[in-house]
Amino acid sequence: MSPYNVIDHASDVGIEVKADSLEDLFADAVKGLLFLITDKKPDELNILKGKINKRKIHLQFDTLDNALIELLNRIILLTYSKGLLFKDPFVKIRKNRLVMKSNVIRDAFSLMEREIKAATYHDYSIKNEDGLYYTSVIFDI
Repeated sequence: MSPYNVIDHASDVGIEVKADSLEDLFADAVKGLLFLITDKKPDELNILKGKINKRKIHLQFDTLDNALIELLNRIILLTYSKGLLFKDPFVKIRKNRLVMKSNVIRDAFSLMEREIKAATYHDYSIKNEDGLYYTSVIFDI
């Protein structure tokens, strides 16, 4: 079962994510974003060969809500400006710092099926209910 669901939203698109931990919520949101961009599920991206290397993204944040939106927008920027696809994100959060590690496919422009402009704050929040974390993110397309 996929860790995220795609949701339609007027002229935009979004994802709903549910996870056991905050780090998994962030990683699964990245996987959902990559699905929106490539129309490929995480296991389909993991079998892709090509120019692959490792990459880290470091963020400092004031709130967790800001951290996820900032992370997703950083990935959008790197994906469309540099042709990078983050295949298997792993996220660590400590205090007000986030590090995401991932194998990255370089020169991946041909894998991009949809243009995502930005993650938005529209109807956005991170919730923790009964030990599970939830969020939904709407993206401008």
